[in-house]
Amino acid sequence: KNDEQQAIDINQNFANYDLFAVSEIKLSEKFTVRPGVRYSIQSKFDNQYAASLGLRYLLPKDLEARFSLGKSYRDPNCDEMFTYFVDSNHNMTGNQDLIPEASTSYEFNIKKSSFYQSGIKLRHNLSATFMNVDDRISLVLNQVTPTLSYKYLNIDSYKMWNLATSHQLQYGNWTSKLGMSLIGVSQKINLPALAASSDDKF
Repeated sequence: KNDEQQAIDINQNFANYDLFAVSEIKLSEKFTVRPGVRYSIQSKFDNQYAASLGLRYLLPKDLEARFSLGKSYRDPNCDEMFTYFVDSNHNMTGNQDLIPEASTSYEFNIKKSSFYQSGIKLRHNLSATFMNVDDRISLVLNQVTPTLSYKYLNIDSYKMWNLATSHQLQYGNWTSKLGMSLIGVSQKINLPALAASSDDKF
């Protein structure tokens, strides 16, 4: 394409109509359950749904434990579907054949809050998360000759776990925080056209 044709406006219409409901059920003074569901009617993709379940339990000594389970989706966005950036130095294109991601996540969290007469507030938090994504959308190197070419593709699978801890001290208008995370990521990519694949090690 010549310089006058580099920028092309794309006009696409997408319609999503979502119905959702959430409830909080207090089974006792210490135990609370919160279920939720969302159903999305879509014009571009198959209809999607998301669901979640949250549990909270109050423990002695100001400890609070939470567990959540969620199943969700993510539709491709316009950049991922319609990008066209090709010149002498770049070759990056969208993909109109993308399908929505589907994910399942689990999270456990425990925290403790302490308040002192001196005005000092302490909050300690420990969490563990695991997420599994099928058909994750990613910008992938899909051609190496004659030039490097990148394209948005649905990769086979993506998994992530996260262990995190955070600590906060608050006094008056002053807040100090200290935290640490350990994250593991696993991606499995299979590209038969390039005779290329990756393992699924974290």
